[in-house]
Amino acid sequence: MTFENTKCRMASKINLDILFIIMIVISLIITYAFYMAWNRPHYSIPTISTEPLQTFHVDSCVFGEKDIMVKGWAFAQNNPQILNRIYAIKNDGTMVELMSSTVPRPDVSAAFNTPFTYDFSGFTASRRDHLSRSNFSHELMVVSVDNKGIGHAAKYQCQ
Repeated sequence: MTFENTKCRMASKINLDILFIIMIVISLIITYAFYMAWNRPHYSIPTISTEPLQTFHVDSCVFGEKDIMVKGWAFAQNNPQILNRIYAIKNDGTMVELMSSTVPRPDVSAAFNTPFTYDFSGFTASRRDHLSRSNFSHELMVVSVDNKGIGHAAKYQCQ
């Protein structure tokens, strides 16, 4: 093997190593970008009515070391179209929206003697974050948005 051949192979190996390191860095940047896009705190709060939310219940509320989990139900009076948004309130007063999903709750419709009307008033909301639980006041704001886009809100203090 000639000196030139060995030199060419070494340069090729170094180029592959550099390419591999660049690809790893790019994949980490893309992963971080997706994480931040999906887990960024949302500060958009719907217009809140002066009429408070009176029909809600929080079944469970857990502020873990790095996550928050809330389950319950809520609806604005006389509004069968239900959209619930849940916010955790930080110690400085800012609110962080939790990712929430609708959960079927036929027991709520049965309790209010309105068959099928409030079957989808249930919610489960959570957030996994790098912020520790000491940054939060353990207080929630439950907002139920009516069919006009107006939010009816109530605060709830978690135990």
